[in-house]
Amino acid sequence: MPELKQKQSAPMRSRPRRGDQGDEAKRAVAGVRELRRRYYRSDAALSRALGWSPDTVAMWLPGSVVRPRVECREQVRRLLALCKGAAEWVSDPLLIGEWTLEPQQQLADRSPAEVLCVLGDEGLEATLGHLAQIAPRTLVGNLRLPSPEQLRASLRQTLGEDTRVLVDRARRAPRVSADLSDFD
Repeated sequence: MPELKQKQSAPMRSRPRRGDQGDEAKRAVAGVRELRRRYYRSDAALSRALGWSPDTVAMWLPGSVVRPRVECREQVRRLLALCKGAAEWVSDPLLIGEWTLEPQQQLADRSPAEVLCVLGDEGLEATLGHLAQIAPRTLVGNLRLPSPEQLRASLRQTLGEDTRVLVDRARRAPRVSADLSDFD
């Protein structure tokens, strides 16, 4: 008679208890909250950027979602990564949210949010890779540069006396010309 082996059970997966959120769900909910707080002026704008209904966003913001679908978690991750990447180019985070919803010529007249929804991670990589060309433009306004006198005074104050003495000595030194034709 063949020997019976005891069936080994698969390792137990740690699954959140009903009503408890797992770590991934908590990160996703925190991501939605950060997107709304930092980058989007309204729940409606955030729902358009994620491609979700306003009701879905309304469920996520207070953390009512316990086990979000992987697809939704990934959409949040991608949109947050895009916004954070664009933040390196823009001083006002709310401009980033508006920019993600506007069609961009460099993206074949699609919005960055739409590219993420359609192409997923591939769209994120492509968009982040071209941020220098497509990042939202920040208006500079009336930029007033300091005068040369103000710059000199600021440098004197910051560099200190020792450095100023060296710079003055270098400025008074005779110019030296060198013949480098032998090095061609």
